[in-house]
Amino acid sequence: PSFLGNALAGGLSMAAMFAYVSGSSFVLQGIYGMSPQTYGVAFAMNAIGLVAAGQINARLVGRVANEVQLLTVALVSASVAGSVLVAAAIMELPLPFLLGPLFLMIASLGFVLPNTTMLALADHREVSGSASALLGVGQFVIGALAAPLVGLGGVESAVPMTVVMFGVVLASTVVFLTLGRRGVRAAARVVTHGNSDRTHMSAEHAG
Repeated sequence: PSFLGNALAGGLSMAAMFAYVSGSSFVLQGIYGMSPQTYGVAFAMNAIGLVAAGQINARLVGRVANEVQLLTVALVSASVAGSVLVAAAIMELPLPFLLGPLFLMIASLGFVLPNTTMLALADHREVSGSASALLGVGQFVIGALAAPLVGLGGVESAVPMTVVMFGVVLASTVVFLTLGRRGVRAAARVVTHGNSDRTHMSAEHAG
């Protein structure tokens, strides 16, 4: 359950990235009238936010909070940002109301993707190579399936892109909370119980 839940959560979050990459140029340039240069700056800022979040995550893990806590906060933040993003698109609010939550959602993935990967692989170190390959393939397959959904609603509105991004992030949050986090807790209980048994046996042997 831990591998499946976290792998699926990571794949759904990756789908939000694919939806953004496939639809943002049509939305920001075609609908909101951004010039290619301005769009390039906006795309770069989101990329910087993603990378910076990944670096911050690396410094926070194990010092301020664990992976489960950081991942939970990031997924909830991304879901809230996604809901604001959809509302801005439906209400056709000015561009800044779209760029703000879009940046927050993309930056949140800098916390989500590395932590889902770590949690998925944590209990499979003996087959880490195979598990990592399966995890990567799953993420790109789910992302590839989500990207075409953006174009189904046409290019006259920002709603299709924002709805797909919000939908997959919300699904990622639900999957992690119901499968991924519970799987991690169950695995932790098994490890703790196993360590207690070994300690008890060692004490008996020493006695």
